[in-house]
Amino acid sequence: MTQEVIVTTQNSEGKVHIAPMGIHVHPEFFIILPFRPSQTLENILSTQAAVINYSDDVRIFAGCLTGRKDWDLHPAQRIQGQVLQNALAHTEV
Repeated sequence: MTQEVIVTTQNSEGKVHIAPMGIHVHPEFFIILPFRPSQTLENILSTQAAVINYSDDVRIFAGCLTGRKDWDLHPAQRIQGQVLQNALAHTEV
């Protein structure tokens, strides 16, 4: 089953990219499904890290598609990454 989430990634210089994304959840791993080419994919390949943010705030999904880039974030705890401030939950991968 595909879950729709917000994925936050960073490039090697620390610039954050926020994108709505479909993921598949398996008992032992996640499959993140970025399109090719995409900034999300480039960032994951470069840094080997991402944050999966679970949110029910449709403004974030719509805002990402219409160009809004200024969502409140805070540092991830286990990886070099950023978490959406108002996420219901998140997973650092």
